Amino acid sequence: MANTHVWREVLAVLERNLSKPAFQTWLQGTTLEITNHVWTIMAANEFAADWLEDRYGKVISEAIQAVHGEKPTIQFSYDERKEEARVGAVGTNERQVTEGRLQYMEEEMMAMRKQIHRLETELAAIKNS
Repeated sequence: MANTHVWREVLAVLERNLSKPAFQTWLQGTTLEITNHVWTIMAANEFAADWLEDRYGKVISEAIQAVHGEKPTIQFSYDERKEEARVGAVGTNERQVTEGRLQYMEEEMMAMRKQIHRLETELAAIKNS
């Protein structure tokens, strides 16, 4: 299977399993390079590559395994030449990354608020008993 075809299948799995903002921000526009059985996911820039590895590495690995049938060695990278050419420029992709980070933080804050509410309810029940 060609890298592009395989990566499209993996992206389809990821698109079904992630929120639309997360997918569009972090995975849309990524590419795949396979060399010596090492799968390298190419992101837009260093920050995006680090973010993908830290936040979505396990999910990506599982999606690759679902499509490919094996659990390959995965690494995350970016094209340094493209990054250097864009230094100082704030393009669409940087805005998408920022918007994605904000969306992620908002989702985390919402989850924390729900947990705080649940704990406050439990505490009130304990005080009343």
